[in-house]
Amino acid sequence: MKPLRMFISGVGGTGKSFLIEAIKCLVDDIWHPKSGEIMCAIVAPTGIAAFNVGGLTIHRLFQLPIEHEGKTAGYWALSKEAQKRIKMTLKNLKIIIVDEVSMVSNLNLAYLHMRLEDIFGTDEWFGSKNILFVGDLLQLPPVNGRPVFKKISNKLVKTRLGVANAVNIWKETVEYDELTINERQKGDKTFFKMLDSVRHGSLTDETIDTLKSRVFKVSIQEKYKELESEGRNPPICLFSKVDACQKINELMLESLETEKIELACVDVVDESGSTAKFDKKQEKKLEKLKDQPSKTAGLETVLSLAVGCRAMLRRNIDVTVGLVNGAIGTGLSLDTAIIDLSTDVFGDGMAYVALSRLVICALMKLTG
Repeated sequence: MKPLRMFISGVGGTGKSFLIEAIKCLVDDIWHPKSGEIMCAIVAPTGIAAFNVGGLTIHRLFQLPIEHEGKTAGYWALSKEAQKRIKMTLKNLKIIIVDEVSMVSNLNLAYLHMRLEDIFGTDEWFGSKNILFVGDLLQLPPVNGRPVFKKISNKLVKTRLGVANAVNIWKETVEYDELTINERQKGDKTFFKMLDSVRHGSLTDETIDTLKSRVFKVSIQEKYKELESEGRNPPICLFSKVDACQKINELMLESLETEKIELACVDVVDESGSTAKFDKKQEKKLEKLKDQPSKTAGLETVLSLAVGCRAMLRRNIDVTVGLVNGAIGTGLSLDTAIIDLSTDVFGDGMAYVALSRLVICALMKLTG
């Protein structure tokens, strides 16, 4: 029987995460995996996406090359010991589910295929295993790299894959189906239509008027306090750029009446050479990175905290228990959100993803 290779799409709220859970339950019910054995491998490109569907990051489970300083390393074969371990873990694998596929690059798709070839000792696509891709290609694209449906350039084929010919793996292998019933916004049809308009990037006059009606004129801090005083869960503030987020964090921290605590980071530069040379280089490198947390995995030079403030993890610590980059204790939908839709929104699908987390339009507050 030909292995399943399918892409299941659907707008935000159509039950993609529910489908993943249902498939996993079905696999477990039919084959009864033993402790430590993986029969339904659920993976995603980021820690928080993986945790939301009870899986692991695609890089961790399949030990794929990771990005460093904006570039992904070339493909490498696993050591004999590592290959032995992963073969034991996946020896009875029935299906692989890749969630949030819009954020998987075409290069990482190729790496996944090659890793599965190595693990299962076959040159068939994806190790001749059933594979289901889930997501919405109109949502967030890969941070660095091209979407899964794009052909890999000849240059990347040679430098990263070490092969001669480029193939469009997505086009060659994947069939398509779609979830069409929106459960999240089913109680607000106007909001659903507006989201569909934003998703396709074709804003109607009605959509523009709706968005304008949700814009507030007071400061974000004032609006936050107002919403909090109404007895709702504290709203989430969503920004497209780190500096805007940093600014509001500082303002909100200052508004707390509790004692502030500052935690200074301890920096280590992994570098060889003489001590004098090392100290000089270390000082220069750290000075450059001082105000660039995006280049230090989101870790600040000085972290300010206070009793009553909410904190978000910026590194994956343990995906299995939810200690992941972005974890703040919220689920897949938001009760209330303050969303900045100013000209700083720079990525495809960014505005739509933020808006579609909400259940009804009345809970949406916009700046911009």
